[in-house]
This record gives sequence, structure tokens and C-alpha cells, in this order.
Amino acid sequence: MLSHARQLQKGRDSSMSALIDARGIEKSFMYGKGKKLRKNRVLNGIDFSVNVGEFVSIVGPSGSGKTTLLNCLSGLEEIDSGSIALDGNLISSMNTIERDEVRRRLVSFVFQNLNLIPSLNAVDNVWIPARLSGKKATKKDALALLSGLGIADKAKDYPDLLSGGERQRIAIARSMATDSPIVFADEPTGSLDVDNTRAVMDIMRRESKQGNRAVVMVTHDLTAASYSDRVVILKDGMVAAELNHPAPHEIALLLEG
Repeated sequence: MLSHARQLQKGRDSSMSALIDARGIEKSFMYGKGKKLRKNRVLNGIDFSVNVGEFVSIVGPSGSGKTTLLNCLSGLEEIDSGSIALDGNLISSMNTIERDEVRRRLVSFVFQNLNLIPSLNAVDNVWIPARLSGKKATKKDALALLSGLGIADKAKDYPDLLSGGERQRIAIARSMATDSPIVFADEPTGSLDVDNTRAVMDIMRRESKQGNRAVVMVTHDLTAASYSDRVVILKDGMVAAELNHPAPHEIALLLEG
């Protein structure tokens, strides 16, 4: 399996390093036309940080800004004000090309729609995208990752022959193959049953610890969120509360309050 040890900045304590450090994030979108043009503020002064080895979930009602926050943290969306640093790289002060390069080096994604390539079998879906992004992944590495996720026997199968849980594990293996220190996941269990949700969450939690990564997940699934080290609750574009190792009912109580 690929080694997830990585060289952190000199003098940095990896056990307490903030791989993601965001301060005062504000983000608005314009809607309407002409004289009816209006500004909708989606994020309203959010502070957010995640350390090495930490698994953090972001939850909140529809329209609270969860996905927008994830897109801003990953550099897919520019912010209006505030600052965002990924492993010490201040992406909020960079142009698009510079931001894309930092994201290529530091970030991998796991999405609900997975974006697997139908014409590639499982093992090729893992290592070929990593190689195309400039990583040193090999087919042998990919096979080891699939084995670690319990689906080595599916290595030669194509996505349309696999279950939702198996496809999701392939997507996770693909993110691991990039050896990126930061993983962003947007509703990764949205289409999975209870058993597969538990399996995928166990994998992501293990990966954040053993892989020296920061994992950030947006989810509406409170059971999935409860697997996290910390749950951040958004309401109206602001952090309403944070919980450490909460049970699902504890999250629900704060969402309803």
C-alpha cells in the first residue's frame, strides 16, 4: 500500500498541525437580473480548522451553506473575504492557476456520484487517475488499497457490475491512491444502506488516523456524522455549534434547537 507519511513543513508538530485553517470566511452569490439583482450571503464569517489525523463532519439544514463551505475550503469557489490556508498555503490570496496547483498536490475528493470511469475496471479506476494527476501510484499499489478495503476480488470488475458500497470503496481507494493529506467528501453515503454506510465510515475514520490526513465530510446522515471526531453544525451560514464524538441524537437536538 502507498505510504501516507509525508514531509510536513519544518518545525511543524504533525500531531497538532492545522492542515486546514480558515478565518472569517464570507461568501455571497448574486441572483436575479437588472434592477432585481440581489446578493444572497451564504457564508457569514466562518472560522474553521482541521488538524492532521482529524475526521470532521459538517451538518446543517438545507441552505445552511454546507456544500458552499466545502467548495470554498477546497479552493473550488473563491471567497469574498477572510482567509483559507491548506497546509500553510494561503489559497485565498492565490490566482486560479496557483490554487489549482495547490489542490492537485494536497487535496482529493470523494463524492456521492463517485465519478468512476465506466470503461475502466476497479483497479484501473484507482491508479490511472492518480498517475494522470502526477502521482506515483502503480497498479500494484492500487491492488493493495483494494485489498485493504476488502474488495481485492473485484479488481477486474467494471463499475456497472458492482454494488453501491463496492463502488464507494473504489472511490475511497482512488482518493487514497493520490496520497493527498486532505480529503473532502460530499455526501459520500447518500446512496448507501446502513451496513455499507457503517463500512465506509469505518474506512474513512481509519484513513484519517493511519494516513495522517485531515478528512472533512459534508453529510445529512447523522449516523454517518457520529463517526467523526468532531461535528460542526451550520445554520444560516454560521457555525452554530461544535460537538466532539457526538451520538446521532445529540446532533439532532442541536439541529432542531
